[in-house]
Amino acid sequence: MDERIKTLMGSPARDRFKWLHKQQAPGKFYAINSDLELVSKHPRPFIVARLDFKLRGDTVSFAEVISYNQLILTPMPYFVPVYVIECLSDIQDEPDTHLFNIYRYEESDPYPFPPDISQTTLCERVTWLEFVAWERQLRVQRMKEMADWLRQHADGNGRAAEADLTDLPLFAGGEA
Repeated sequence: MDERIKTLMGSPARDRFKWLHKQQAPGKFYAINSDLELVSKHPRPFIVARLDFKLRGDTVSFAEVISYNQLILTPMPYFVPVYVIECLSDIQDEPDTHLFNIYRYEESDPYPFPPDISQTTLCERVTWLEFVAWERQLRVQRMKEMADWLRQHADGNGRAAEADLTDLPLFAGGEA
């Protein structure tokens, strides 16, 4: 990663745009704020996973459930796993004091209020060092999954065929 990019914090302009969207758009124009998407360039560019950062006591919103269900239910190569990262400490404190729980998001029901969230605990009370080790392992696993999918779906010239998503109700058109 470029050092200039590494030093950037959040964007006040982006935060204002998101806030204004909530103020200016009709109440049923739901949206989510994607916290962090891990990406990889190999074996071909793809999204490794979406990470949803939560403070202790925060929950996944119904709009996030809709988005996350779509990501995890879409078949390879477009499948994107979702992980909820719960911060147990004050994120404003020094990084060496941070502790996180890591959960894998599972298909959930957006209709009850609050939504019925299903997630599996993967790691508890991990430090930044342990978090980075978990992410490294996740990246290796997802690169292997993508490479396996590409091998299984290669045409006679060694190129991967694109998945045909037109048969899925999600992509077949219909009401927005």
